[in-house]
Amino acid sequence: RRLLTATAAEMRATAECWPCVVGTRWRPARKRWRWREVSGRGAGGRVERLPAPPSPPHLTTSAPRRTSFRSLHAALAAARDGDTVLLLPGTHNGLGRSARVTRRVRLSAHPHAVLDFRGNAPALRLERACAVDGVRVDATGFREGVRVDGGSSLAVHISGCRVSASADDALFVCGGAAASVRGCELKGGRHGVHVVGRARATLAACSLTGEAGAGAAAVQHTTLRLADCEIAGCGEEGVRAAG
Repeated sequence: RRLLTATAAEMRATAECWPCVVGTRWRPARKRWRWREVSGRGAGGRVERLPAPPSPPHLTTSAPRRTSFRSLHAALAAARDGDTVLLLPGTHNGLGRSARVTRRVRLSAHPHAVLDFRGNAPALRLERACAVDGVRVDATGFREGVRVDGGSSLAVHISGCRVSASADDALFVCGGAAASVRGCELKGGRHGVHVVGRARATLAACSLTGEAGAGAAAVQHTTLRLADCEIAGCGEEGVRAAG
């Protein structure tokens, strides 16, 4: 298991607040670091590395690289497989472009961070196996809040997220992708969760609302499993299944 951190030189070189932090990798991953927020202002925050036990003499680290970015788009573009991308406290503007996850990363967020997206594109596109936890998405436009799109090898894990879309689905899963969703609040202007094609989705302990449609909709050759979910405030059926 790889553990993630940022280099001390990188953090000392950062003299101002940055909204996103990408963790770099230690090889071998045997040295543990802890982080805590010292102060926050606006969309940024200052991060301090806490002391950790000294590493063994043979421990080597990866080459230093940039780990702080001004936007989620830039952080995701620079991330490598195994990294963690962290949204710091504040409101993050989607800049009218989808934030695309194309690496095997973990996307996480501070409890007071929100991705405020305004545009006619999905706020967040998951196109590679990844984990998303604790992210709040507020999408205003005529597209989905979160879109999972890929072949049968694509599997994503989403937990503890709050996703709202003003005029479309909160979560849209298509192609042959598989999505595992737990403890999320999904509120869509159309459907709460919409699964099409040959996609698969499993939702547990989620809250689903489809203001103009169904709380959960599955069409064509999809597989949709719901467990301990609350469905309320729907314009049509609570659950819709159609061929």
